[in-house]
Amino acid sequence: MPRLSVALAWAAAALLAAPPGAAQSNSDPNAEWGAHAGVATGRDVYGGRAAAGIHWRPRLTGALGLEVSAGYEREAWVSGDRRVDADHVPVEGSLIFFLLYTRRVQPYLLAGIGYHWVNPHGNGFSDGQPYSAQNLFGLHAGAGVDVRVGENTSLWADARWTFMDVDAVQDLGLKSDTIRVVAGVNLTF
Repeated sequence: MPRLSVALAWAAAALLAAPPGAAQSNSDPNAEWGAHAGVATGRDVYGGRAAAGIHWRPRLTGALGLEVSAGYEREAWVSGDRRVDADHVPVEGSLIFFLLYTRRVQPYLLAGIGYHWVNPHGNGFSDGQPYSAQNLFGLHAGAGVDVRVGENTSLWADARWTFMDVDAVQDLGLKSDTIRVVAGVNLTF
């Protein structure tokens, strides 16, 4: 028993006398707020359109984070002389897995689920009647990179593929899946 007491005393002395360790501000748990902008397109989407939004990214551990985001984009689909435009408001929740999380440049993978309000309009409706707005749930997955430019600031860019089925687009014989390529800034408070 005396050996255990001596060992504990030495361990306590070593902990008390040791200088503080270097902070890993690149991966410490925190809560980041930010905004993002970019372009939304897809396999059957006609061209690329502006996309923008806001987000909250709590970092749970060095390698694991969450994201809650909301945004706005407008897509168009064309098939022959029929065209459908849609206002699209995605509200998404993502799980983020950071690679190389102790470095300033941190690639990551993400996946999650989102609520999508989609309001289609245009001359693509086969019976002349407009479609009503749809409330959809869709899965998404993607990859990106987060660059720590300061203690409380980071810049990031990612691409995420969203899987969803919009009735008006399906009636054109097209897929309504989208890909968003955006860049943003995060601030830690």
